This record gives sequence, C-alpha cells and structure tokens, in this order.
Amino acid sequence: MTDKQITSEEFFKLIHSGERDRLEQVSKEIIDTLSLYLRNVLKADKAHSDDFAQQAFYKVYERIKNGEINDKENIYGYFIASAKNEF
Repeated sequence: MTDKQITSEEFFKLIHSGERDRLEQVSKEIIDTLSLYLRNVLKADKAHSDDFAQQAFYKVYERIKNGEINDKENIYGYFIASAKNEF
C-alpha cells in the first residue's frame, strides 16, 4: 500500500471521479493487500490468492458503481468479506 491508505469515502469518490490512473493504482494496492490477507490468514497459495483477491475486488467495485453498496464507512470490510467468500 502507499504511505497513506485512502479512506472508504475517498475510494467511493475515486470510483466516480474518472481518475483512471489513480484508480488503477489504488485498485492494485487493494488487490495485493487482499491477496496477502488470503495467504497469511486463510493459508491460500499465491496463485489462488491472487485470483480470489482480484475476483473479490471487482465484485465489490461493481456493486459500488451500481449503487448496491453505499456504506462509505466500511468499504474495506466488504473487501475482506468478499475475499473470504471467494476463497
């Protein structure tokens, strides 16, 4: 992750901002963090943890874009729960 992790509210704004480069950077950081979580906590292997993390990220991302998730306080909780479910 970067020196300063963005807040849930900043992530929501970023999704709708059109700042593609920044969104790609933040997305990669979140996916990498989810993959690390899956490997360390749930003992997934690297190949599977990367796939599961990416699937989890995009499911949550699409739900935010579609207005299905509006909880701007706990977006990272959604990412973790989604990653666990993918695993």
